Amino acid sequence: MSCIDLFEKYSGKVFKLGYFLSFLQDERKDPDIGIQDIFMAYYFGSVLRLKATGEIEEETVNGTLNERVGAMSDDAIGYGLNHLKVESLQQGWYMLDVPQNH
Repeated sequence: MSCIDLFEKYSGKVFKLGYFLSFLQDERKDPDIGIQDIFMAYYFGSVLRLKATGEIEEETVNGTLNERVGAMSDDAIGYGLNHLKVESLQQGWYMLDVPQNH
């Protein structure tokens, strides 16, 4: 198991990442790439210390992120994040603090 596989598993367990992602919404009409995948590309790009969305694009096309989120352009990442509903992000963070019965 690779380090990123371990980190992904850790993020799911400790940060309830899958649960958090279920709250994310954006304002795009009929997007080809879901906001959850865009968020995850940016999240993993930050973890991998990629300094630009162009580097994240390269990882989604030819690197380790391709298997996780699929190929996407840096324009798609920027556009998706610009249209992310901030309220959904806030709600997701808030719900992580609420005790869950799972």
